[in-house]
Amino acid sequence: MGTHAAPRQPEPPRVRNQRIRASRRAGLLVAVPAALITVGLYGSNVLTPVSSGTDPGARAAAASAAPSEGAASAAPEETATEVSGPVVAPPAEPLVRKERFRILKPVLLEEKPVIPEGFVRLPAGSTSPTQFTVTSFNVLGASHTAGGRRGFGSAAARMRSTVGLFRYHNVSVAGLQEFQATQLGMFTSLTGGAYGVYPGMSLGNQPVQNSIVWRKSEWTLVRAQSTPIPYFRRRVPMPQVLLRNNATGREVWFANFHNPADKYGPAQGARNTATAIEASLVRSFVAGGHPVIVTGDMNERESFFCRISAAAPLHGANGAYRSGSSCRNASRTAVDWILGTPSVQFSNYALDESTVARRISDHYMIRAGVTLPPLGDNKACIPAPKDDAFIWCPPGG
Repeated sequence: MGTHAAPRQPEPPRVRNQRIRASRRAGLLVAVPAALITVGLYGSNVLTPVSSGTDPGARAAAASAAPSEGAASAAPEETATEVSGPVVAPPAEPLVRKERFRILKPVLLEEKPVIPEGFVRLPAGSTSPTQFTVTSFNVLGASHTAGGRRGFGSAAARMRSTVGLFRYHNVSVAGLQEFQATQLGMFTSLTGGAYGVYPGMSLGNQPVQNSIVWRKSEWTLVRAQSTPIPYFRRRVPMPQVLLRNNATGREVWFANFHNPADKYGPAQGARNTATAIEASLVRSFVAGGHPVIVTGDMNERESFFCRISAAAPLHGANGAYRSGSSCRNASRTAVDWILGTPSVQFSNYALDESTVARRISDHYMIRAGVTLPPLGDNKACIPAPKDDAFIWCPPGG
């Protein structure tokens, strides 16, 4: 009596799925290393089995002699096929195709220059210098001549004459001293607001007396600051402004001072301290890459220039200069000064004596022409990206 195999029970779906996943993982573990070995052999069609426990021929014979009951009892559901025997790799040629390996020419990306902050855009080959007239003038405070004292006219009449001289000398920038609040209002009215002013009344009644004014059609204010300077028995904020020329883009620092006189006793110590502060400011502006122009009533003649030029790189619009350890002054020196750093070229210096002769003030108005070289001459300029017609240059030159 023959024996009959018990009918195969249906495999639970969960067990079947686990078996399928395990079989697939086993197939990948065999197939992936085999494929790598195939690439290494460059043309070998048969790979050595990963498992070497059974001879390939014996394993093939055993596979063909296996009972076929599995085929008769197989369910229609999906089943996993285990990987056994040698792994046959595809032909080497399809795996290694020369046309798939192409040498690509490197593409060079255009490096855009970085434009430093504050640089100004100018036409390439720009040869326009910055030229203007600068003035220093102690206007004589209104309170000093009230009621016709000292034989001077009213502040209003004297300011009309001052504005007339501004027009005559074509003043672009001026440092003013003893420029009191009432005189500021008169000046603004008479010039139709054509001039900007700092500090004006922004810091109060005392600081306004040492203001810098500039023609707004020619200059734009970039920065303004004040520094306390010894003045008699206290320190008074005195102005420094960074202005940008509207035509050339050139930026220039202007500083205006009024050092104390000996009115209330010897003030040389205070003047020495003031000069040291002023020289320090000039050095800091030069270190920032800008030209500097200093105006002021220093209440001191040759000794002032010798002292400040020893501490800061300054020369006088009147021709004063330093040579090594010695300073050279002009034959005629007033207590009022216009000074500049090396890139500032002065010309046509004039000491207008009419201001004293006409009783406009007790000081001369001094003025000078200024020329600064073209910004485009600076080697630090860089070409504008994708635009050969322009360059970018440091505003201070």
